[in-house]
Amino acid sequence: MELVNYLRIVRRRWRMVALCLVIGVLGGVASSTLSKSSAGPGVTFYLAKHTLSSSDGTANLTRDAALCTEGEVPKRVATKLGYDNPTALAAKVTCEPHPETNLLYVAAADVDTKRSVAIADTFAEQLVGYLRDVSEQLKQTRIDTFNKQISGLQDEYSSLQQEIAGTTDKNQLSLLQQRASDIAKKVNDLKDQKNAAQSQPAVTETLTTLSTAEAVPISPSAYESLVNADPSKATAKNSPTQNATRQSQIDAAIKTGGGLNLVSRVGLGAAFGLLLGLVLAIVLDRVDPRIRTKFEAEEAFGWPVIGEIPPLTRRERNDLMLFAVDEPRSRAAEAYRVLRSALLFSHADPSLEATEEEVHPIFANTDAPDAAASAGAPLAAGAASTESGPEARVPGHVIMVTSPGPSEGKTTTAANIAAILAETGRSVLVVNCDFRRPRIHLHLGATNESRQVVDTRVPGVKLVTQVLDNPHDANPAQVLQAQRQVIRNARTMFDIVMLDTAPLLTTNDATEVLSVADQVLIVVKTGKTHKESADRAAELLERRNGPVLGVILVGATDVPTSRYYYYGDSPIEQHETEPGHETVSPLEELLHPGGAPVSGDR
Repeated sequence: MELVNYLRIVRRRWRMVALCLVIGVLGGVASSTLSKSSAGPGVTFYLAKHTLSSSDGTANLTRDAALCTEGEVPKRVATKLGYDNPTALAAKVTCEPHPETNLLYVAAADVDTKRSVAIADTFAEQLVGYLRDVSEQLKQTRIDTFNKQISGLQDEYSSLQQEIAGTTDKNQLSLLQQRASDIAKKVNDLKDQKNAAQSQPAVTETLTTLSTAEAVPISPSAYESLVNADPSKATAKNSPTQNATRQSQIDAAIKTGGGLNLVSRVGLGAAFGLLLGLVLAIVLDRVDPRIRTKFEAEEAFGWPVIGEIPPLTRRERNDLMLFAVDEPRSRAAEAYRVLRSALLFSHADPSLEATEEEVHPIFANTDAPDAAASAGAPLAAGAASTESGPEARVPGHVIMVTSPGPSEGKTTTAANIAAILAETGRSVLVVNCDFRRPRIHLHLGATNESRQVVDTRVPGVKLVTQVLDNPHDANPAQVLQAQRQVIRNARTMFDIVMLDTAPLLTTNDATEVLSVADQVLIVVKTGKTHKESADRAAELLERRNGPVLGVILVGATDVPTSRYYYYGDSPIEQHETEPGHETVSPLEELLHPGGAPVSGDR
């Protein structure tokens, strides 16, 4: 099946697809509401994780993880964020070292998404700042040690200088001078070391931010396990075992989420609903026993579809509209004109075998209708005349319109075909062959009179509704015999004889008049005619050798409406002429050589 066929399936069942989409959206909203209600009204939990990295691998990540939630770091964070209890604040944070990847995770859980992000980022920031301050303190301590050592040696050097000044013994003086020289060298070495320590930056651990915190929703149980830890295990906090356990809880909370937000839930629900709707539409279309497309109609009947009538609006159905008269420029009227072309240019033989039956009483004292007297063009050329002499005419063509079952648009189609054929100047007689449920007179705007040829609201179309005085009390065989006789006699008076018969599968009436029909049109309605009914109707017509021309698909929705030709009235420019002078248009010159003006309405 091509993609365009799937798109047509979706278009036919768009209501079901839209319903599934709405159900999916409502399901997403409901699941979000239930998730929130299980944790308390309006409560959602979030977890934010900040990642620190040691690029050179010199950091002691295990020690740093302990410093993150104990001692000075929580106090600094509490001061910066405005918390009174650093211990309660630290309880929301978990630091997990990963020496194998040189990463340190700082995760914070809270009921507010912005606050969880602020806590995680601030703890990571203050940890890095604290480690930097510790390094500065170690540097200053080392410098202070050098100063202390230098000061002590300088004091000792001053004392030696005093002893040297008061000593007269040469040997003792030499020893004192040697010792003073050594102390002076040590002082110089310590000063060099001190200067080097001052000039060098503090030795800090290279912890840098790899990614800042982003809050994700978590389940209430995950929040409780992260925040409300068991107090009996407080002494083991930040031990490798506990950190690994808490980190696994963090990873599980992030993966399961417990927690998708409202937008995510609605999006997933909508996607699932849309997918479900598309699948159901395709499955139902595959198992649907009703005919919905031109391909299915041709496959079910075995005959081509020669006309596709678009769906009618409620107003058009209620008003029993004849499009050739009421809306001649509508899309439905154009569809019936396409069907008319198929009828006029078909290769069916319009001639019938001669009959010796006498003229039916319905035409015994009735003159030929005006349309018949004007003898419209024959449906097919080469037909033999039924009379001799100058007034001989080609026998009329009999078109039978039927359907497999009731309420499939058969009568509406027959009335519109009659009107659209009369549009060409042909005389048309419509014979109601559905005597059990006559309705064709309602479509044509005529009265339901017995044994009468009545006028309709369509010029050129006459109607016979009842061939007997009381067909309901008569034997059906008598009614059918009278109908066949009327049809044979009407051939000599009308160009087209249109038969509106009963459905094929409800009664035997349609098959009884099949022998006098030159062409049979089968009307099926999209979404109503079943494929099994179509198969049985086709089998019945094949057994009776019915001259089936094709199938008419009523309510066809797969016709490419965007390419249908639209036209309207366009103003014609009028040229003024001087009084007493007439101009001949080029078209009139072609139609009437010599420039004679056209008179009358053409």
